[in-house]
Amino acid sequence: MFYILVEIRQGRFINHFSERGHSNRILPFDPNHLPAAFPIDTTNPEIYKKFYNKQWRFCAPDLKPITTIHYHPNQILPIISKEKIIGAGSAILYNIKVHSSYNKLGPQIVSTSKPPTNTFALKTYYTPNAKKYYDNEVVAFRKLKLVPKSGLIGFYGSFV
Repeated sequence: MFYILVEIRQGRFINHFSERGHSNRILPFDPNHLPAAFPIDTTNPEIYKKFYNKQWRFCAPDLKPITTIHYHPNQILPIISKEKIIGAGSAILYNIKVHSSYNKLGPQIVSTSKPPTNTFALKTYYTPNAKKYYDNEVVAFRKLKLVPKSGLIGFYGSFV
């Protein structure tokens, strides 16, 4: 919360939050519901709107194996590196590395010979038919996931 308050030039309110035991764990805030303990500043009535809009830069979500999740357009993701593998047709395929603290995607088997991986493939669609291609591929991956020995290494979910 401190960084968000500094970004919106309202660092003077950090004590207001800390005295009430608030921390980043209660973020992100709901756009339609002003939290009860949010400070009111009559000289700056837009403070909550500014806070809400900036919070996304600081609220990386845990990545979990959820079927499909829709993130806020300004939501940052805990991707620490992204390298283009190939781009052709309707999509670009990337090799990404996810920050280990936010990686809840696959089975985290503790092994001395094979540590858990934080490396995944990410496919981004960019054509006018992107939604159709995305939906078709998600359906196909879900079906393949149920087939033993399909050759699919893993399908951990999809997000928009």
